[in-house]
Amino acid sequence: MARLGRHVPRIGRRIYGLRTSAHRSRCILGHPPRTEKTSRANEMSKKLVYILAVFVAILNSCSYNHSMDRYVIKDVSKPCNIILSASDTTTWLSSVSIHIMGVVDGECTFEIENGAARYNTITLKDTIDYLYENEWYEHKINLKYYPNPKITGDSIVIEYWME
Repeated sequence: MARLGRHVPRIGRRIYGLRTSAHRSRCILGHPPRTEKTSRANEMSKKLVYILAVFVAILNSCSYNHSMDRYVIKDVSKPCNIILSASDTTTWLSSVSIHIMGVVDGECTFEIENGAARYNTITLKDTIDYLYENEWYEHKINLKYYPNPKITGDSIVIEYWME
């Protein structure tokens, strides 16, 4: 004990009752020695900060909102050529998503332009719920609708977004 007294200022020994070099350095800097309660509190605060960071990251990833546009085919018995265009033509595009939905009695065919005058042919019937996703770099997309001559139904809704 006498040996510790030579290296530690007298004030530090009186206030904190020093025993180890870690305690000495904390007291010299003016900090009291750590107790079990303060170390637990530090661990809890680190865990809380980590949990909040993960929560914010999850909320940020889920809050992305698509700019969705809609086109309605009111007369399902007539063929038509539809041009879908992006609502914002100032941004760079990399993908397109087209959601086709409706209820019809019969069969219909959609041809979706896949660049350079190539088309993907999709045949749908009865309850329609089809999602088409692809890379896309233009601000317009050509969609052709060919109904079966005996098709009946109310309407077909096409929702699309380009991002």
